[in-house]
Amino acid sequence: ALSSFGLVYNRDVLVRLGLDEPRTSRALAIGEYFNWIVLADPSHSGSIAVTYNLILRRLGWGDGWSMLRRVFANARYFASSASKIPVDVSAGEAAVGMCIDFYGRFQAGAIGGGGLLMLHRDI
Repeated sequence: ALSSFGLVYNRDVLVRLGLDEPRTSRALAIGEYFNWIVLADPSHSGSIAVTYNLILRRLGWGDGWSMLRRVFANARYFASSASKIPVDVSAGEAAVGMCIDFYGRFQAGAIGGGGLLMLHRDI
């Protein structure tokens, strides 16, 4: 399958928190996202392992890990399955998460779209 990776976010939660819609993964490194990000464990999810690797390749080893550490510090939890991320974001349990595009699209379709958005311009 040909897929892309990106951010899935709940617009309603972001409005309630007074946060702008994230445009890149770097946006998730700010402290205002503390405890409002859900991520997957790369040892259990091949798609999220690729996502983290793409970030490291794009930013370089030092800058990439610096940014990822800040994002990881903001995470509420690390799921054992990347498919859990858009489900929890759509339920309002989190504001944003990283996932593969078809997980986000499937969940948006399952709930009728609403405020759940998938952005994959820049991981």
